[in-house]
Amino acid sequence: MRQGCCIAAALAGFLMISCAEPEALDVVAVDVDPAASCALDGMLLAVHDGPKAQLLRADGSRGTFCDTKEIFEELLDPIRRRRVVGIWMQALDAHGWAAHADGWAPADSLLLVVGSSRMGAMGPTLAPFVDRLHAQEFIRDYGGRILQFTDVDQKLLEQLQHQGMAHLD
Repeated sequence: MRQGCCIAAALAGFLMISCAEPEALDVVAVDVDPAASCALDGMLLAVHDGPKAQLLRADGSRGTFCDTKEIFEELLDPIRRRRVVGIWMQALDAHGWAAHADGWAPADSLLLVVGSSRMGAMGPTLAPFVDRLHAQEFIRDYGGRILQFTDVDQKLLEQLQHQGMAHLD
């Protein structure tokens, strides 16, 4: 009888735990630790200049990326994309190109300059801006064109890759 009570109590405890509401995620960007490495290739973020990206997954895990274009490896995969609940990039409006840990803005609200002469950690990159005037100033200095976050697709990423290898032609 005593064994049956213990089993019933353990089962009740298990049910209470498994039926509990999951903890709500705080869907905000975090400043990147200087020792953070890229989720895609393991490169240290603080060592490489240019804008970075980060995402938050539904399970609470975060991915940081040493180059803005790298985040799309996860975002363009339909299965992995479903797990993503937050995406941020470092806007260049108030920060220079040098590596830094802050300046995060929601990626879907940013304008991205593509095709500039500025190189990110992985070669040609997407330069994010909140304000169109700042993006236009950047284009005046480094070339490129403005796109929306939702305009980025596999074809564009392949064009960026080719831009980075143009010197080999």
